[in-house]
Amino acid sequence: MNTAPLREREVSAFRAAADTIARAGSGVRLADAPDGALERGPTSGALPRTPVAPLPWWRGLWRVARYAAIGMGLLTALPLATIGVNRLGFLLESSRFGERVLQVEALRALRVPTNSAVTPAAAGDAFARLFPVDARDGYVPRRVIPKNERPAQRLAAIVSPANTNGDGAPWWGPKHEQIIGRAAAGLSTQERDVLRRIADAPLWPIVDLVASAPSVDVVGGSFRTPFADGVQAYAMPIVSHHDARTVLYASISRAAHFVSLREYAQAELALRRALSIGFVLIDNGASPFDAMMGRMVVGGAYKGLQELAQIPQAKGRLMPLPALPDNAPRGPRETRFAGASFDALRETQLRNVADASLPRTLRLASLEDLQWSTCGSLTEAVLGPSAEVLAANTTAVASLGRTPAEREHVRLITRPRTFEASRLHGSPLAQAAAGAAQIVSAVTGNPHFAACTRVALDMR
Repeated sequence: MNTAPLREREVSAFRAAADTIARAGSGVRLADAPDGALERGPTSGALPRTPVAPLPWWRGLWRVARYAAIGMGLLTALPLATIGVNRLGFLLESSRFGERVLQVEALRALRVPTNSAVTPAAAGDAFARLFPVDARDGYVPRRVIPKNERPAQRLAAIVSPANTNGDGAPWWGPKHEQIIGRAAAGLSTQERDVLRRIADAPLWPIVDLVASAPSVDVVGGSFRTPFADGVQAYAMPIVSHHDARTVLYASISRAAHFVSLREYAQAELALRRALSIGFVLIDNGASPFDAMMGRMVVGGAYKGLQELAQIPQAKGRLMPLPALPDNAPRGPRETRFAGASFDALRETQLRNVADASLPRTLRLASLEDLQWSTCGSLTEAVLGPSAEVLAANTTAVASLGRTPAEREHVRLITRPRTFEASRLHGSPLAQAAAGAAQIVSAVTGNPHFAACTRVALDMR
């Protein structure tokens, strides 16, 4: 059977299809031959065609723009769906600790008197020596204190050699449980020696100065300003829990030393100074975590004062202790705010930022929550903060920034939200949403969109 006519028809059909595709892209016709050679003009076996004029340039641009819009829409759809599903989560996960911090407000009457001669700058410098920080995430400390010269390490060097009594029984060192009552009942020679060395430690002039300061520039004392480009407010190093706990426990041991000498007024003063350090953290700290450290210190010092008040010989010589409200939490924030509207939660944040009666750390926490709450609105996630948020941010710089360093810190908080482009460990769909949001943010120049998507994914 002669297959030549069949082969020629197949080749002709292939030429016609290929030529149609080529003409649509460039207007040049592709001719095919059995030996693979290229030729111009009519092809054997193919019908001649009327030349087609190329598309106008503006129609080509319109086609590109249309496909780009469709592509961007598809890229944006997944992040928007992620934000929309989780949008109230940004508000419901916001500061749960405010109530616990406010529970100790009744104890402010126990603070030591303030000394107007202590400036915020001097107090900030002393604070940085008491609670040193390390360089991290672009933040540079004003003073680098070697580890072995920090207060916590020096106190540990005093206590560690005396972790046991002569009979091998353990002794807990500078902690708040039972040490004051034990000092009243009588201590061993070794225990009295350790308490004396704690009471003579070189950190107490620093503690006493910070405790008496009317205002403390924590940010200016701790960090070099202006801040480096790219630093994020949420990455600022915080007061170490270990350092705060050490100052508390050492203060209680200092009070126990005075109890062992029957100097009850000095013991009370030592505890009130520790309590004042806690309020310094609450009132002047740079983050809500500082407030929680302050809450811990205030609560521990108050327990020490309660223990001191139980010593029969001290009764009648001490300040009366105010009652502390019930410490029991009122339940998860999600439960309390169940059914709350976005507008109601936004109004709470705006009110807290402007409330001068609240501790500064709680107002800063609400200000940061306010920035993240813009992710709770699809409009604000795409277009940026609303006019009321921008107005609150402007007011906050003046009302919460008492020093140049604090004003720069507040500006960091109110800056558009961004996230490091780190890998998200999640499902393929979550990774696709995060990647799509990064592309959209890069194209539109709006990093807030990617940040909102990332937070929505982290809060699932």
